[in-house]
Amino acid sequence: MKKNDFSKISDEEIASLAAAGDKNAMDFLLDKHRHLVRAIARGFFLFGGDSDDVLQEGMIGLFKAIRDFDAEKTVSFVAFARLCIKRQIMTAVKTANRNKNKPLNSALSLEQSEDSDFLPVIIGTDDNPETILIEQESISFITRQVADKLSCFEQKVLDLYLSGETYAEISRDLNKEPKSIDNAIQRIKRKLAKLM
Repeated sequence: MKKNDFSKISDEEIASLAAAGDKNAMDFLLDKHRHLVRAIARGFFLFGGDSDDVLQEGMIGLFKAIRDFDAEKTVSFVAFARLCIKRQIMTAVKTANRNKNKPLNSALSLEQSEDSDFLPVIIGTDDNPETILIEQESISFITRQVADKLSCFEQKVLDLYLSGETYAEISRDLNKEPKSIDNAIQRIKRKLAKLM
């Protein structure tokens, strides 16, 4: 089927064609719903990444939605896609937050042991020490900049938000109204945008 023919049928039908291997159907849905990915990605910050990384994770989520959509279910394709995109991005954010101190945790000592002549420093598994050092310095610089710009309350909100908590959970943890949390997150986003 040609791409211009897809505008005449529903997203659910196009997703079925894409799942059956129609590359044009897949491309059509990826292009059509790119704006949805952008809209969802704007609400997330990926530690050690940039907005393009978040957008890429969202596109992976959209691809998975197209691949896994089941027309027999009662949910619309757009609702299913929105859920898949958000889950993919949230997983990436949580993984990045878990791994932000991985290089420090996997370093070995330079001390000699009785079993070996010399143990080299091993930081991470794929990166060289120079890259790790530069990344750590960059992270330290950004962390100081963020700490200078955010209030104590905003820092607490940001830490909980980056750990994957919802507005309601943050509200409960900090004993504040959900609207207060939402306002804090909007202020944080504006301040971080000025730093980037």
